[in-house]
Amino acid sequence: MAPDPAHDDEEASEVPTAPIEDAECARTTLAVALALLAGLSSVTQNGINTSLRKHAVPIPFMAACVNFAVGLIFIALVALATAPPRSTSTSLKEAPWYAYTGGLFGAVYVVTAILLTSPLGFATFSLCAVAGQ
Repeated sequence: MAPDPAHDDEEASEVPTAPIEDAECARTTLAVALALLAGLSSVTQNGINTSLRKHAVPIPFMAACVNFAVGLIFIALVALATAPPRSTSTSLKEAPWYAYTGGLFGAVYVVTAILLTSPLGFATFSLCAVAGQ
């Protein structure tokens, strides 16, 4: 029996895509789970920082300093454990000036959360923060 050329074309075009689609689905699922965790962390952080201010560090900016100090230690350990530094002084100079302002906005958010989570409540503060976006 002679091979059917039309049938061969159909088989050649049927490249198995299930593993690729499964990997993409897994990446998307992981990304959604991490985004949900980030949202949960935001609300949890507000409560923890408010408690820190109430019980240990009554000055909001000092409470924010404690927050950032703990965060710095954690992220430095994660960075050191996962990859060696790749930045050089040259590559750091090439970034635009505003590339380094993210920490400022993070500080504004944390101090604002420390000041306003108690009077507004977690839900209202979070809704206002999202509405401001």
